[in-house]
Amino acid sequence: MKKELDQLKPFSKTIAVYGSSGIPQDSPAAERAARLGRLLARARFKICNGGYMGVMEACSRGANEAGGVVIGVTCDGFQNRTPNPFLTEIVRTPDLPERIAVLMRLADGYIVLDGNIGTLAELFVAWNVVATGWKKPILVVGEDLKKALYEMQKSTEIGEKQLALLNFVDTADEAVEFLKAYFQGP
Repeated sequence: MKKELDQLKPFSKTIAVYGSSGIPQDSPAAERAARLGRLLARARFKICNGGYMGVMEACSRGANEAGGVVIGVTCDGFQNRTPNPFLTEIVRTPDLPERIAVLMRLADGYIVLDGNIGTLAELFVAWNVVATGWKKPILVVGEDLKKALYEMQKSTEIGEKQLALLNFVDTADEAVEFLKAYFQGP
């Protein structure tokens, strides 16, 4: 019954999901991303992501299966990539800096899964805009990225104040519960 009631509420906030473009769709990482997409859609969050493969495709698939809204922000500079088939809307951008800027602006919050340099670029831009005053939550899912960020603190000027801007969670379920409480209250 709760699921049916949730489906009656309109989609509200938009959450950007960042992660590796290199994971196979039959991997445990893809299943985690698909679960995240399903959970976000069931909680009536819109999703935006880079619109292509890997985590983007898996998360989009999960959200699509749950009847969710998925905005893919693509980049004309990626001529050898095709948007994944699970997007409900595509926003085209001319280049990577504009793509990142659009993702930052569209989102009311950010979820970061493990990834490569593109994922780190998105995390660091989101982290920087939140550090300069944007009131948007950033959730980092899983231990590996958390450990890497704390290790980075040892050899950079990143301090506890900056790390406190990030919300570390272990699972997709915890990330969605955090967002529900953040936006809807207890």
